[in-house]
This record gives sequence, C-alpha cells and structure tokens, in this order.
Amino acid sequence: MRQLQDKAIIFILCTLNLFGHPIDIPLISALLLSVSASSFISYIDRERPMEYLCAGGLVLSLFLPDLALFLPLFFYDCFRSKKWYLRFAWVPLYLYHFHSFTVSSFFMFLFTGLLALYISRRTTEYENMMAEFHLAQDSTREESLHLEEKNRELMEKQEYEIQLATLTERNRIAREIHDNVGHLLTRFLFQIGAMQVIWKSQKELSEQLASVKTTLDDAMTNVRSSVHDLHEESVDLYMVLSRLTGEFSFCPVTLDYNAEIESKELKYCIIAIVREALSNISRHSNATKAFLSVLEHPGFYQVIIRDNGTQTTAAKTGGIGLINMRERVEDFHGIFRTEIHNGFRIFISIPKQGQKP
Repeated sequence: MRQLQDKAIIFILCTLNLFGHPIDIPLISALLLSVSASSFISYIDRERPMEYLCAGGLVLSLFLPDLALFLPLFFYDCFRSKKWYLRFAWVPLYLYHFHSFTVSSFFMFLFTGLLALYISRRTTEYENMMAEFHLAQDSTREESLHLEEKNRELMEKQEYEIQLATLTERNRIAREIHDNVGHLLTRFLFQIGAMQVIWKSQKELSEQLASVKTTLDDAMTNVRSSVHDLHEESVDLYMVLSRLTGEFSFCPVTLDYNAEIESKELKYCIIAIVREALSNISRHSNATKAFLSVLEHPGFYQVIIRDNGTQTTAAKTGGIGLINMRERVEDFHGIFRTEIHNGFRIFISIPKQGQKP
C-alpha cells in the first residue's frame, strides 16, 4: 500500500511534464506501459521479476523517447533493487535524455527522479523496520507462550511436590500415633486386664473395669483404623492411570498395566509423566489412538507411551514438557528416550534400586 501511494505521487508529478506535449499513440503507449509495469512490480513484489522489468523499461526508453517522461516510476523500483548497476542506472539515462527536454521540463524531470529515489529509500527503510518489528513481535509472542507453558509445568510440578509432602506428613503422623498413642493404649489394656484378674472377686469393681476395658478396646480399634487410613494412603496407580486414560477425550488410549510399585514417589512421578504425555498428544499431535504400558521387569520398571500421529512438533523442538519428564525420570536414575516411528514414542526405564527412599 505504501509503495502504491509513493508511485501515485510520482505518476502525478510525471504527468505535469505532459503539458504542452502532443497527445499521440506513442505517448499513450508509454504511459500505459510504465504504469502497468510499475503496478505489476508492486503486485508480485519479487526481486528477479522486478529487476527484469526495470532493466527492460530503462533499455526501452532509449528507443521510445516518450517513455523517458515516466522513467521516475522505474527509478523508484530500481533503487529498491540489490543490484548496484540498477540503482545507479538513472545517471547515464538522465544525461542521455537531456536534449529531449526543455530546461524547465528537465529540472522537473530531475526533481521527480530524485524525489522517487528519496521516497523509495524511505519506504524501503520503513518496510525493513516493520519487518523487524513484526519479527520482534512474533518472538515476544513466542516467548510469552513459552513462559506460559513453563509456568504451567512449574505449577504441575509444584502440585506434584505438594502431594508428596502431604503424603509424607500423613505417614509421619501415622507412625507417631502408632508408636506413641497405640503403645500407651496397649499397655493400659494389659494393666486393666491384670486388675480384672486381681479384683475378680469384687463384682462391682470388676464390672467397672470391664466397662473401662471395653471403652479402651473401642478407642484402640478407632486408632488402628485411623492409622491404617493415614499410613500409606497409597495411590492405586492402576486405578489412577485407568481414570486418566478413560477420561482422555482426544483419542482412545489402550492401557497395559502389569506392575507392583510400592514407592509413592515413583507412583506420583509416573502419574505426572502420563498426564503430561497425554497433554502433549492433545496439543501437538493428530493421533487417532494412543497406547500406555506400565510393566515390571526383574530389575526395572518400564513405561511406554506412544501414538500414531504424524505431527511431531513437540518432539523436534524439545518442548518444556519433555524436559520436565526427563528430569523426573533422571531423579530416579532412569532412562528417558523419545523416537519417531509410525508416530511418537516415549520410552522410560527406571531401575528398582533407583527408587527414592
């Protein structure tokens, strides 16, 4: 649009030299040729066709004198070329056509040509500046999306750590209740039992001791139940993975599970990895089906997540999600590998001795 505005100004100035000039077929032909060529150059906006048309127009002006009146239109595009001989071709052409103009017409011709060179340079600088601006804008937008994804990953990792901390605290409380309150109640029950044996001859006292013992038995049962609920409120990994794959609406996921994993940290690690992998499939893949397998081998656990998608953007660019998954696996001294073969595949191997204590 800016080029068309510039060329409209140049064309108007060129037509000022037509006053007093006879309107004939060569002049009209020159006008149509110059306007058509200049408009076509702006339309295609490609370097090589522009160079050919500019060079052709300059050469043709040597044989069609009326075309010299519209040479500033060609000068405008010549100065935008990267070829030095086109950028300076206006100098010999001015000298060649000097005798074709009156003094006033020549100075008008000179002014229009120099103005064409000036605004051509200004427009080129403006276009370069806008290109840099759009590039910076795209980079900023990409960086913003990158930061948003990183924040999301950090929030998920924070949630993962909070879950582990909560579970650890529950286990600590359960151990303390078991070691302190449980032992005290057990000792108290033994003492009540001994007192019942000693005072069994006194019926009233024996009945009171039996009532106390019943109350203590109920309290002991409740404590054991609470400790059982708190201690290792262990996540059923199979049930969680079944729920994640069953609720995944992007594409059907086949689950193959055959493992007995005791470590709560490793369970939460696998859950976080599977959740992130499914999220990547929905955001980066065009898969129609996916597969998840969690298997136990004699010396290690194996997790494989794969899909049949053909889009592998995240794999090629090394997304943040993959980086976080790799870091989680490396915390357990495991192996994390990805590959592209009939879809995208994540292969994880975690040694049993590599589990966190």
